[in-house]
Amino acid sequence: MQTKPKSNSVITHELDGVGHEAILTFHVRDVSEPLVLKMADVSDEVYDMFAIHGVFQRIADGAALSRDPVTGKPMPPMDKHAAMRRLVVHYSSGTKDWRVIGERGESAGGLLFRAMVRAYAGEKTPDELRAFLKDVPEKTKKAMLLTSRIKPHADAIMAESVGNMDAAEELLAGL
Repeated sequence: MQTKPKSNSVITHELDGVGHEAILTFHVRDVSEPLVLKMADVSDEVYDMFAIHGVFQRIADGAALSRDPVTGKPMPPMDKHAAMRRLVVHYSSGTKDWRVIGERGESAGGLLFRAMVRAYAGEKTPDELRAFLKDVPEKTKKAMLLTSRIKPHADAIMAESVGNMDAAEELLAGL
């Protein structure tokens, strides 16, 4: 599996195989000799530490949220905690899925939950909100996104996930 490098990438990598049979190849721009790591050659102890390091990195990466588009300030710690918790709960479930449902293209329920975490910060915990939403029908969740308490937070979350709003406005103006 070759990763698609960014145009300014100095280091790229390839992965062939999985688990202990995986072979990782690293390429450094302007250096002809690739670095090859065969996981079969790695001790079980180091292999385990690679896995632990990867878990720490994956969960911490969950907190790497965009800045608030209005204030430009970093996202509140509560939002970062909620994003990390979502990953911890997902992986603790015993799932075989790497990606969390909604990680790309948030469902109405996922967006609603994130907006409610912000709207009810200090009043309700993420666990309380998750329990509240558990049996709410999808249509009702969509309607809840339009309520006066939730909509501003949902709009902010959606704005954080988009690119250049000016370019979008210009494109629509030409329609």
